[in-house]
Order: sequence, then C-alpha cells, then structure tokens
Amino acid sequence: MSLAEFAPTYLDILVDVPAVGDRAFTYYYPGEIYLPRGAKVRVPFGRAKADGFVLGESDAKPPFDIKPIEDIYDLSFLPPSGLLDLTAALGRHYLAPTAASWSHLYPPVVPRKSVVRILKEGGLPAGSSPPQREGGGGCRKGGTGPPPDGGGAASCEEGRIEPSLWKKMEDVPALYIWGGQDFRWHHYLRLAEETLGAGKGVLFLFPEVKVLESSLARLNERFPGKVCSLNSEMTGLLRRAAWLALLRGEMKIGAGTRSAAFAPVRDLGLVVLDEEASPSHKALEWPFFDARTVALARGTVGARVVFGSAYPSVEAVLNMERSRWVSIRERPPEDRGPRLGIIDLKETRLGRDIISEPLKEELEAAFASGLRALLFLNRRGDSSQVSCRDCGSVVSCPRCGVPMVFHSRETQMVCHTCGFREDAPVVCPNCRGHRWRFSGFGVEKAEAEFKRKFPEIPVFRLDQDVARKSRPAEVLGAFGKASPGCLVCTQIVLGQGLMPPVGLVGVLSADTPLSVPDFRASERAYHLLSGLKDLVDRRLGPQGCFLVQTRNPDHHAIKGLKDGAHFYENELQMRKMLGYPPFRRFFRVRFEGRSVERVREAASGFVSKLAQSGALTVLGPAPAPKPKMRGLYRWHVALKGDDHGKMLSECIRALESMPKPGSLRVLVDIDSAQTE
Repeated sequence: MSLAEFAPTYLDILVDVPAVGDRAFTYYYPGEIYLPRGAKVRVPFGRAKADGFVLGESDAKPPFDIKPIEDIYDLSFLPPSGLLDLTAALGRHYLAPTAASWSHLYPPVVPRKSVVRILKEGGLPAGSSPPQREGGGGCRKGGTGPPPDGGGAASCEEGRIEPSLWKKMEDVPALYIWGGQDFRWHHYLRLAEETLGAGKGVLFLFPEVKVLESSLARLNERFPGKVCSLNSEMTGLLRRAAWLALLRGEMKIGAGTRSAAFAPVRDLGLVVLDEEASPSHKALEWPFFDARTVALARGTVGARVVFGSAYPSVEAVLNMERSRWVSIRERPPEDRGPRLGIIDLKETRLGRDIISEPLKEELEAAFASGLRALLFLNRRGDSSQVSCRDCGSVVSCPRCGVPMVFHSRETQMVCHTCGFREDAPVVCPNCRGHRWRFSGFGVEKAEAEFKRKFPEIPVFRLDQDVARKSRPAEVLGAFGKASPGCLVCTQIVLGQGLMPPVGLVGVLSADTPLSVPDFRASERAYHLLSGLKDLVDRRLGPQGCFLVQTRNPDHHAIKGLKDGAHFYENELQMRKMLGYPPFRRFFRVRFEGRSVERVREAASGFVSKLAQSGALTVLGPAPAPKPKMRGLYRWHVALKGDDHGKMLSECIRALESMPKPGSLRVLVDIDSAQTE
C-alpha cells in the first residue's frame, strides 16, 4: 500500500527541535485519517527524524516537494484543547517553543504506529476514535522555505509574547496554609474532599519523591482507589497508565513531583502544592519550568490554587502581606521547645577539628541521657580540595575544571559536578611530587572525627554515596534502634518519613549554604536550618537542643531561627534595595560551548545588543559560577526588570539579531533559581 494512492491533506507541524523555535513545517498525510491540533507525530526532518505536534491544516500546498508524516502516536493520549492553549502560553512565558511545552503533556513511551500500518488496519491508532474537530492552528506564513538538508516543508511562526498570562497569574487568589505538616494536611484533605464532592478533580504536587511517598499514604487512607501517582522514577508504562486514567477521568486525584504539574486531571478544581519554598519545584534543565508557576497558570482557568509550607518563600510572604493571597496560619505551640544555641567559631579554637568544644559538651550530655544526636554538614566526601605541597597544583576535574573531592573510603577523587571519578593520585602530574595537602572537610571526615571523640557511641552516615548502596530507610531504621546513637548526614535526611526522634541536632557549618553565589542564598540557608531545627523532638522541651556553628552569628538567616519575622523583614528590605525578586523580575541567559573565546564573545555581543534598552538592568557578562561543566565553557548574563513582557521582548530582539554559530548553545532561564 502506497500513500500516493490517497488524496493528501497538508498539515503544519511544530517539530520538537529547539533550534527551530516555533517555525512550523508542512507535511502531508492521507485524508482518510484525521489528525487534530496537538496530536503527536513522527516526521522526517533534515537527515534525521523528529517528534512533532500538529498545529493545524495548511492553507495550501507549498511550491516544493513535501514529505509525509511517518508515524502517529496513540490519539488516546491527546491532551484537552484548553490544556494545549495554557501550556503553549506557558511556553511563551518561559521563551520555550510550543513543541517543547506540549511535550510535557504526553507521558513517556506512548505507543505509535506507522501511517501505512494504520491504513492497512483501516483506521486510527488502536484505542483511539476520531475526535471532534477543533479550531485550526492559526499560524501565519513565514515564507522561509524548506528546513535544512532538503526536508521539504514550508514554515510558519506563532506569536511569541503573551504578557497577559503573567498578569493573570498575579491575580490568582491563592490560599496559603502556613504551618506544620499535620496542620497543613488537615486543610489539604478537607479542601480535596470538598472539591471531589463538587465533581471536580484534584492535583497534589510535592518537591521530591521521598516527600511524595510519605504523602501518598495519607491520600490513599482518605481517598482509597481514587489516587494515582506520577513521578520520574516510575517506569514509563506505569506513568503512561496513570496519565491515561487521569485523562479519562477514571482516577480523580493525581499526586506527583514537578513534572506532574502538567497532568491532565479531568475537570481540575484544585491544585495543592506542598513545601512551596523548596527549590526542587524549579527544573534545572531547559526550559526551566517551575511547578509553582504552572500551578498558578492552571489557576487562571478555574482551578483553586493552594500552597503550603512551614516556612514560606520570601515571594509568598510578600503576597500575603499585600493581601494578594489569603493565608491560614497555625498558632505557635505553647511549649518552650528545644534550646537554641549559636556557637561563634570566631571565638572558638577549633584547630583541625570540626566539632567545637561547646558542641562536644552538648553531645556528651545528650548521650549520657540516652538520647540520639544528628550532626549535619551539607558536603559529601572527606576533603573538599587536594593540592600538591610542592607546586600548589589542585587536583581538578578534566571535564569541569573544578576541584575534585577526596573520598577516603574508596580512596578516590570525585567531581560532584559531573560525577567523574578516578583513583587518588600518588604522584603529582605537574611536578612529580608526592606530598599532598588535604583542605576542607565533608561528612566522611566528620564521621571519622566523631568516632575518635566518641568511640563507644554507634555512628551512622547518610548521604548520596551511602544511598547508592543502602536505602535511606534502612540507615534510619538502624539509627532508630541505637539509643544513644549519632547520625552524620547531608540534606538528604530532610523529608524522610521514617526519621526517628532525636534530642540534639548540631549544624557543623551554617556558613556553607550562606556562601553560595545566589541572591537567594540567605533564604535557602534559613529554610534549611529551620527544617533541621524541627527535627529535634519537641516533647523533650528544653532538654532538646539545636546548635549551629557559624562565623556569621549576626546574619539575619541565623538570627531568624529565634524570630522568623526578623528574617523575612530583613530579607525583603535587602531584596528591595538591590532590585531582586519579588520586587523586580530576574532572568539569567547562559551561553555554552567548547570554545571559551566564542562563548565569551557571544555573551559580550548579547550585552551590547541590550545596551540601548531602558527596560533592563544588565549584569555581566561573566563566567558562570561553574565556568566549565562536562567539557562546556559557560558564561552568563543576568537581567533585572519591572515588566515581564518587555524583558522577553528585549531578550528575543537581542538574540535574533546575533549570529548563531552551531557550536553554541543559549539558555534563557526565566525567574532563575540556579547557581550553576
């Protein structure tokens, strides 16, 4: 059977190839098959093949050869028209092509069939039925001719800017549940029950899989048989089944991590996003979608939006102060809770030790009472830098150029940026010397020091290296059986559902998160320390203790541990004075390539194109905080402005007027939250 036997229909297809943006290319397919807007297809593109999405029927056959659509993905997974519109608008908000945005609306491993096979079987892909026709794609012809390498397709472009979406999101009357976990869940479940009673669907979003797992138990207990889970750690087949169940309305509650923000919950009436301040809601890969923004966008089309956290983000606090969002806040507990101690390392002689004498004394008292203790340090490995004593050269990653971390148990050097590993050197490759200096410290060194100071106390370690070999639940279970005992850990401990009660939490260095080159560093440090403070068993009262070692005892993130209002007040003042969110918008444009000269020139050229714009404050260009990753050099430019739409327009204008060498990659991160 040949496609030439059938009368052709011409379609404009948005190919999922970032370099072509929103140019649409025309392909043909047999008129006996109807393909609606948003249908996912496989097409020849240049010398390769690419996924694409139907934009609409083409006005006319272009004046050159046209290639056929080859495969069609199962139309049972076709997203609703309203979700297609909303996600396309979100793409424009993030300067992402529509095809890249629509790809989030399909789960992994959706079945597809060739057009020839479909015709032989006499119908549409299995499990689908001809949908009702929706409006056309509405694209305007660009007249730019065929795609590269003779792909044979006309092209068109959609409008790129939709400033109204941001304005609509600002007007969404979100509800904020401000309080502890049990307090938040009391309201979450009540609101979900009301929504289901009205015949609507519910979507729950959580920052990490470990939080999702503990939350599913609550949901399944209250709504048995109505909840399906969605997260990136599930197999593609399971995610596909869950996606289809929500799309068909067979399941009324979706619960997942960041990617589930696009889940096609039928008749969506409520979106609940927990741990609102967690940076994990923000994607660290292009196009850098943020689940919080997606939740607000879904609120613009009728869903009620509820955020919750024990410690809100700075942006959320300002929205509540300005009465944009309504809040329900838990009353602080009447009991005194654990003691809070700040150990000023400037006034404490440490030498080569990590555990100060005041912390050691508190540990001794806790163990004498049979209590468990937790020592926190958010740095893996033993020594954060190894250098030659003879010539001073530092052992660095050959792919990233950053110092590698020494892991004593494996006697290996590890790059914590790209994961590259190699045996610890015996001879310096630079000068042939063999004397080494080990600088800095990580949890492995902290564990070793604890064993020296407390040889009779059982000690356990939990970090990503341990988690690769043992499940965190197993480590925490063993720790829970030791009384007294000590856990030395990194941030992986937060959000674990099986954390046993502890009487003392000691932060070995509060300055590590404060030293990150990010305007949100103070906020991240405050949230991190506050979460650790909550691990101390409140039932112990003043017998429980939270100790922080720092060289910055007067920093507002440290003082905020005693008075949260002090932190938010000072942080908002600093953000306003420096012109950072939530008072101004903040974009980051990153240039990547294998030639540092080309990357630097491109970043400088971008800045020169923006020089005449009065709508932006331009910072840079400068090397990124991690100037080289996985063999790619990286420079970035930071942009601050007051109007989201104008900032997008200026970015587009500057980027489109620049030459585009094929070896260079440009990433625009809207509302940047990363420090790479």
